[in-house]
Amino acid sequence: MFETSSSELGKAAVSGFGTAIGIAILAVAAMLILPLPFGGGAVAVGGIGWLVGGVVYRASDHKQNRALQWVGGLATFAGFLIVSTVDPFGATIGLIIGTYYAIQRLKPPRGVR
Repeated sequence: MFETSSSELGKAAVSGFGTAIGIAILAVAAMLILPLPFGGGAVAVGGIGWLVGGVVYRASDHKQNRALQWVGGLATFAGFLIVSTVDPFGATIGLIIGTYYAIQRLKPPRGVR
């Protein structure tokens, strides 16, 4: 019930990384057009983590396990790498927040490994 097949894991990975990279590029463009004094990177990467967690959860047919947590965390990190070119400090704070959101969304219930 909680185990993902390789096709579900692949679909979730493509969806998660595609979402993270797409939103990160849009966030960088928005930060270059409308520069915020502080916190733009934190909000962007935090939002990326929240979105990636939801997208990976839906793409894996609502499954939750450790492999999907890795996918969510690594996809959020990919978004962080793009956003950190514009706001390194804010993106670092956002990485902590976004990774937490993505991992908690994909966390399996207690007792399930």
